[in-house]
Amino acid sequence: MYVSNSIKEYIKTYLWFQCFEPLRKLNPYFKEKIQIIQGDCYKECLGLSPVDQEKIKNDVTTIFHIAAIVRFDQDLRTATYVNVRSTRDLLILAKCIKNLRVSIN
Repeated sequence: MYVSNSIKEYIKTYLWFQCFEPLRKLNPYFKEKIQIIQGDCYKECLGLSPVDQEKIKNDVTTIFHIAAIVRFDQDLRTATYVNVRSTRDLLILAKCIKNLRVSIN
């Protein structure tokens, strides 16, 4: 699946936040383990394919749900789908993750 350079750059920047300092000290190469799975928070089940859902259920240990609409001029339906339904769908998926250790919202 194609992942845009802007998403890759955002993740690269995000992983330098202070909250990741302990992890960087413990494992300086942790970023190499991260895989980006592109979805769509506007769609049901986060717009994830069944294959990606299974990969998440079997391989994921940590979830960062950092998607949200924070604009106040967005229509209510879109904001609700992205901010509420996508969070609910992620929690439903998280219940099925075999090795989940951490969920950070």
